[in-house]
Amino acid sequence: MILKLTMTTPSDVEIIKIREDGAYSDQNEKSFIASLLNAPKTYCYTISDTYGPIAIMMSLTVKTGVIEICGLVAEDVKKYPREFIRICRNLIRVATDVLRIHRIQCTCRSDFPVAAKFIEFFGFEREGVLRKACADKKDLFIYGRCP
Repeated sequence: MILKLTMTTPSDVEIIKIREDGAYSDQNEKSFIASLLNAPKTYCYTISDTYGPIAIMMSLTVKTGVIEICGLVAEDVKKYPREFIRICRNLIRVATDVLRIHRIQCTCRSDFPVAAKFIEFFGFEREGVLRKACADKKDLFIYGRCP
């Protein structure tokens, strides 16, 4: 199966199915992404299989040369580990090699170790903790990658 990468639309945000285990509010995450779809210097990409979106990846320019990245990832992404990793690597490569980004940063909930491991897999280093930064007062880890 080949995954498809396209620009994100509002309908992609509405139909993607992300974690249902109560770790965070599905609707809060979707509202956050939807609010940034048309923001200046924000790029959103949808990764889809034949059935629909399985991930939405986003980058937001913090300042010249620095971007913040985030994503909504559905359980279905586990069906395509190699393809998903390849797409993520290519998005990082484009940011650093083509767009000349010198710092990529992201955050990850402290109670979501799978996401932390995934972020670290791509060479991000944990730089600190943002205490009670989530709506439910959970901590966030902040990660950075400076190629």
